[in-house]
Amino acid sequence: MEIIKTIFVSFIAGLSGGFISYIFNVKLENKRILFEIEKIKKIEQLELYNKLWGHLCDLKFSADDLWEEASKKNLERFSKQLRLVSKEIEKNCLLLEESHYRKLKNIVDSMSKYEKGKGELIDLRENLKNVLRKIPSVKLSEFIEEKIIERNKDIKEEFENLLEKIKRDFKNKLGIN
Repeated sequence: MEIIKTIFVSFIAGLSGGFISYIFNVKLENKRILFEIEKIKKIEQLELYNKLWGHLCDLKFSADDLWEEASKKNLERFSKQLRLVSKEIEKNCLLLEESHYRKLKNIVDSMSKYEKGKGELIDLRENLKNVLRKIPSVKLSEFIEEKIIERNKDIKEEFENLLEKIKRDFKNKLGIN
């Protein structure tokens, strides 16, 4: 009887040790899976932030082109890039940190004002061509044009400052310093 008791106790001990080992392995596997999920999430965020940064750079380049030459062609390219940036921000907002999302929305809002101001400047210049044919000198139009240009310059500088801030934030987020 004593032998059976010893065998039974040994058997139970072996089972419980195996069970504890099994539980430990399951917990370890769960942690490994969570780690892999976080790793995939980080890779997706890296790709997203990199893609968004590329779109923001293209927006800056088209803003610079529009600054150098306020033309309908440059305005159309800028407007198209601005819409693309806005759509990408909205489509990917779930993977963006909230502070980055707000800053990106501020950039879009700011550049929408720049777009409007440049459109007004282009329209003013086109309308003035017709007026100037009839009137030799129009100082008021030059004054208005200068004010529009100053406002657009302020907006563009604000955009460039926001872009620098978001660049620092993106680098911090991605661990690149």
